[in-house]
Amino acid sequence: MLVLGILSLPLVYYIGRKLRGRDFGLLAMFLLAISPWHIAISRRAHETDLLPFLFLLGFACLLKTDVTNHWFVLACLVLGVGLYSYWTSYLIIPLFILIAIPSLYAASRVTLKDLVVGILLLMVLATPVALYMIINSLELPSIHLGLITIPRFPSVSRINTEVVVFQPAPFQHFLQSAVGFSGMIIMQISGSSNSTSIGYPYGYLYRFTFPLTLAGAVIFFRNTKDAIARRMLLAWLVATAVLGLMISPLFGHNNVLIPALILLCAASLEYLWAWNKAVLVLSLAVFLAAFALFMGYSQGTEYRDLAQREYYEGLLPALNYASSSTTGPICVDNTKIIQPEIFVMFSEKAAPSVGPDKIVYADPSSQFRQARSVGRYFFGSENCSPGVPVTYVLTARESPPGSGRAFTTRMFEGFFKVLVPR
Repeated sequence: MLVLGILSLPLVYYIGRKLRGRDFGLLAMFLLAISPWHIAISRRAHETDLLPFLFLLGFACLLKTDVTNHWFVLACLVLGVGLYSYWTSYLIIPLFILIAIPSLYAASRVTLKDLVVGILLLMVLATPVALYMIINSLELPSIHLGLITIPRFPSVSRINTEVVVFQPAPFQHFLQSAVGFSGMIIMQISGSSNSTSIGYPYGYLYRFTFPLTLAGAVIFFRNTKDAIARRMLLAWLVATAVLGLMISPLFGHNNVLIPALILLCAASLEYLWAWNKAVLVLSLAVFLAAFALFMGYSQGTEYRDLAQREYYEGLLPALNYASSSTTGPICVDNTKIIQPEIFVMFSEKAAPSVGPDKIVYADPSSQFRQARSVGRYFFGSENCSPGVPVTYVLTARESPPGSGRAFTTRMFEGFFKVLVPR
């Protein structure tokens, strides 16, 4: 993600230069470089953060498309691969392609041959995804095609639980999503409970920028001479806005939209550049001051404490110590830790293929399954046997269930401790 974050900067510059020229590209790259959202996703490993880079790369290839080259085919390849980055791509990429391709072909920017080859390539890449959606939405059996398996998962598909059209009261959920989506754009507030992931409390591009983004939209669509540039960015905005109105208002779910909003904000700064350079310098100074405040926050004690809690600082050393300290059962707190079985498997260095055979779930068919045990590890005091000596891995403030036993306690950096029975 660090590498992709760095590569996104010249990519946004190129997109901006193709849309409105060099100055616009420089300003867009500057805003992306100081964006709290972009800095945050460049520091963490999450599959949803792969999609913005792949979409930017595919969009850049489409802007370079001409009848004298084959960039359209490469764009379809990149966007097809993007379908395997995160589930929100299932809606964004097809809708974007449906809106963008007619404009390119009508403007004679792509040959019929490249159009057919590109669409066929995209369809081939999209076929496993389409089959996966059909199988899991309609609860059909798994498909085995030689070396390729398209599985039917035991739990309900995310599409069925996240997209408003599949909800019991779709219109009500649509209104809730629309209100949340508007708040996410205007107030730059994500619905995520993870406040370290999106530069909280600074938003995706500092909370004072929405008026600049709104003005930039007017400037871009009124003053951009290249009709293809206008239509391509409009296709981007429409595809991501439709998604935003249909799902929960999280930055992670709507992250393909954020670079487009940054481009619109750059249009306002470009306008100030042409109108009054002193005002532009003052505006850039405000942005840099906000960036300095954000960097101070992101490197400060408050953020570090949040990150340690939300990313379970000290948990792996605690598990390693517990494993080496006893051959008996180990009870791990599951009230403050999401999916503790993953950390156990990582600590034990177990092969991924071992997991399905060793992990015991309370309800194997639930969407977010709660593990009861993995080998000698048990999750939650209700799953631990009180009649035998048990080693506990708990958060710092948690206490073992009343067993009358004496323990040797060792604290770990972060928020975890290990209690070994004497």
